[in-house]
Amino acid sequence: MWEHVVGMGLGAVFANRLVKWDVKLKKDLEAMLDKARAANESRYFGMSLSFLKNEIRCRVTTAFISLLAPMA
Repeated sequence: MWEHVVGMGLGAVFANRLVKWDVKLKKDLEAMLDKARAANESRYFGMSLSFLKNEIRCRVTTAFISLLAPMA
């Protein structure tokens, strides 16, 4: 009879720790996904902004050259 009590107690302790571990795992996973999402967004927007800056520079240079060409 006392074996059943010990077994039930150990089972309850195991179940409580499993639930706490699962909650911590979900929280850690969400934090890791947020960091990855932020890194990907900064990488993506950083690339698109540098591409846009280069595109504007090329168009301004082309427009300036086309304005100077008739003067020459």
